[in-house]
Amino acid sequence: INPEWKRRTKRTFIPLEINKQETVDITLITYGSISYNAKKAIENLRNNNESPALVRIHMLYPLPEKEIEQAIINSKPIAAIDTFFVFEHGLLFNRIKSINPHTASYITHEELSTKDFMKIYNHLKTNENLERIWMIE
Repeated sequence: INPEWKRRTKRTFIPLEINKQETVDITLITYGSISYNAKKAIENLRNNNESPALVRIHMLYPLPEKEIEQAIINSKPIAAIDTFFVFEHGLLFNRIKSINPHTASYITHEELSTKDFMKIYNHLKTNENLERIWMIE
């Protein structure tokens, strides 16, 4: 998709953005408009000597599974943060869990703040039970 996109628009397109350090304790995976606040939360956490990673997906279909796998293969735990859900899990959760079983599902229907992403990070850091969390008030 990248060469065709570049030819037509004179711009490049990347299917996902990986923001991680050498040492990672928790990885957040998200997409869409909420990922901007996730990026700010990662910066705040790193300023507090934490070691999070962020995978911002720019293209859901087709999902860039090989690139995601390379980014999260040794990560645990992982938070798949979705804004849409099908049945009982978000759109990303089953696909991410098939790549890495150490994945928790966080589902929202609204914008998440930087503080919300920091809560997700702290929740995963203090809970061994990977579960589905509905972030709907």
